[in-house]
Amino acid sequence: MERAVIKSILANAELSDDAKLEQIMNLNGADITREKDAAKRIQADLDTANSKLEGFSDYERTHRSVFLLPFCCILTRKRFYGKI
Repeated sequence: MERAVIKSILANAELSDDAKLEQIMNLNGADITREKDAAKRIQADLDTANSKLEGFSDYERTHRSVFLLPFCCILTRKRFYGKI
């Protein structure tokens, strides 16, 4: 049943790709706006971290980015789930 519904959504030529994705995610009970907001916040955190790394050499930037990534993940989990 669900496969047929998904196939009909994908076959609908009137919908954009984003609209198709939103409808499929709504079938599974996911909140697409919450997911998009979370992605924007994570991208903003990464942009902030990258702006702080400007002026470093490529070697330093790469190693500092790898070092900061676990902390960004921990802070993101704390922000969205309220716990670490």
